[in-house]
Amino acid sequence: MKKTTLKIILVVLSLNSLVLANSHKHMEMKDENPIYHVNPMPNFMMAIHMMKSELSLSDEQKNEIKVWQAKSKPIMNKLKKDTVLAEKKLREMALNIASVSDLKNQYGLISKLREQIAVQKIMCRENMQNFLSSNQVTKIKEFYKKEILKNHK
Repeated sequence: MKKTTLKIILVVLSLNSLVLANSHKHMEMKDENPIYHVNPMPNFMMAIHMMKSELSLSDEQKNEIKVWQAKSKPIMNKLKKDTVLAEKKLREMALNIASVSDLKNQYGLISKLREQIAVQKIMCRENMQNFLSSNQVTKIKEFYKKEILKNHK
């Protein structure tokens, strides 16, 4: 019972600090896209959606995209959320003078989450290259460099 109560209190405190952090402009991330913050690898699915009409996707390719997104999107959303919350917890721990060991353990958790995101992004790139033509992949990469990276310098 005590452990459950303690967990609930920690969740409430974490949510309160999340609201407080978001209410201060100087504390916000410059980049409003949390996935770029936690892992700067290209988001090819976003690029594919932004340029659907230019890619002339076949029905089979559209289906491959739907299948991939149904599989990967929930995983990525959870990893993004968990990473941002783990970073906020690390910051709170540091401000509350947590032990060096606890800080290192929390940072280790963040590193593991970021590695899982990188693995998902790598799998996405490989999957994209399997079902798109080389011409379509080239278009996506060029679009990404020209239109998306300009916001992340």
